[in-house]
Amino acid sequence: MNKEKKILQWNSWILMGFILHFIIGCESTTNYITLEKQRLFPFYPWDNVWKECQKQDEIFRDPLQSQRMIDFYQTKILESPENADWYFLYGRFLGLIQDADSSLPFFQKALQKDPEGIWGYYGLGMYYLQKKDFFQAKIHFSECLFYQKNFAPALLGMAKIALEQSPLLAISYLEQCIALLPQDASLHHHLGNLYFFHTKEKHKAEAHFLKAVHLSPHNPVFLKDLALYYFDAKEVSKSIEILKQILDIIPNPKQKRQILLLIQRMQSFSVSKSKG
Repeated sequence: MNKEKKILQWNSWILMGFILHFIIGCESTTNYITLEKQRLFPFYPWDNVWKECQKQDEIFRDPLQSQRMIDFYQTKILESPENADWYFLYGRFLGLIQDADSSLPFFQKALQKDPEGIWGYYGLGMYYLQKKDFFQAKIHFSECLFYQKNFAPALLGMAKIALEQSPLLAISYLEQCIALLPQDASLHHHLGNLYFFHTKEKHKAEAHFLKAVHLSPHNPVFLKDLALYYFDAKEVSKSIEILKQILDIIPNPKQKRQILLLIQRMQSFSVSKSKG
């Protein structure tokens, strides 16, 4: 079935949905349309794009690798101008190395190229989330979940929105994400941060921070938050050892000097405390 026929058939089902809405009620109709939409637009293979997002998160602080990534995406867009995924990935990466506004036209382009795809909606959801327009963010994440109910990135977005009112609801969303992607380091990191910063059960953060570092041992953000956890727990020696690992990863000389100074202060604090 070509795309035009799908759209025509989809419009027919929408009309049928409105009729059913008045016959059997809103909730049943919504479930019916959702199932039909998923039949017309079958499972979207999103995991490879998500892995590329994780790769972006690891390298965007390195100027040399960042430029290579930009060149790569620009080439891919020239080679495959109808592929919405490349516009999304390029926009997301620009958002990491510049600002949210630089990503917006590429998310819009992704949605224009593939109105039935999920990455355009997801990108716009993240854009509005960064702008703290939670209403628009929720609309776009919900659209992702309408197409793919187990789309973990959108569930993560919903968790970030829920955090504004209910940490427990946010934790529930993240646990759904981890059930879908148990080897995703960023999800464990997010859940660790939730427990550490937003609940009274800080101790539950440790396992998720450790899991994130185990799955992505060269991510300085994951290591930094684990170091912060141990410092807060008064396990200064563990915190120092993790900071030393970060020294071997980050390329920026200024950041290295700052971390070395922090280590020295922590060591002095530890020595003075033991003497006292």
